[in-house]
Amino acid sequence: PASRPLLVKHLMAEASGIGYDQWADIDLWLPNARLGLEYGAVQALRHQAGKGAYTSNCIIGQDASLEEYTDALAVAGVLVCEPGTFSYGLGALVVGRVVEVLYERLRGQARRFADVVTQLLFEPLGMTSSAFYLPDGDPRTALVPVLYGGRMRDAADV
Repeated sequence: PASRPLLVKHLMAEASGIGYDQWADIDLWLPNARLGLEYGAVQALRHQAGKGAYTSNCIIGQDASLEEYTDALAVAGVLVCEPGTFSYGLGALVVGRVVEVLYERLRGQARRFADVVTQLLFEPLGMTSSAFYLPDGDPRTALVPVLYGGRMRDAADV
């Protein structure tokens, strides 16, 4: 168990102790790498937690909600280091769940983080082309390569 409490400021400052599992993945690929031995142990415990076990090398295509992800993290119950120590990882994911819980408690209505951000940030600012994520088939996906100076490629171009 951690010797100090985990605070929202730790989540927002990449100092939560809830590290990505990608460092363990890197250890498997690079000879003599020792980046994530503790991350690998944490990853194994998270995967035992079942649905919602997060893997940082498969962010897109996950079918678990933020609630399921954070529940899996809680069930695993392990950190890679003490809260307050730099540990690049899943803090922002947990902050998203904190926002969902606060919204429900304050407004009496459960909403997904993406919907809260749209309602409280994007719409009031007139950001009609913005979204937290773009679902398959959303016409705004065509704007992404233009915004970032790239272009879409066909599979044959790759």
